[in-house]
Amino acid sequence: MDKHELRREFKDKIDEAFHNIQKLENKSEEMSGRKKEELDEKIAELQAKKDKMDSFYEELLNSSEEKVEEVNTHFKKSLVNFKEGFKEISEAF
Repeated sequence: MDKHELRREFKDKIDEAFHNIQKLENKSEEMSGRKKEELDEKIAELQAKKDKMDSFYEELLNSSEEKVEEVNTHFKKSLVNFKEGFKEISEAF
């Protein structure tokens, strides 16, 4: 996969992550008390995972062609980590 295709794929996955976080934030607004606090903490953790994906996207934009595969590998690991976190939160709340 070339750098241009990866850039588009990364951006789509980051946008999807953003929308997933927004769904959880909307759900949090409907809650109160300890459950809301717990969800807000989990959302913050998930946001940090998304931020990590953002950093790999930026790294991709600034990387040489030789480094593209390495960045892709790191991004995909971060994506899996994000998805696992989202699934865990979705099941808990």
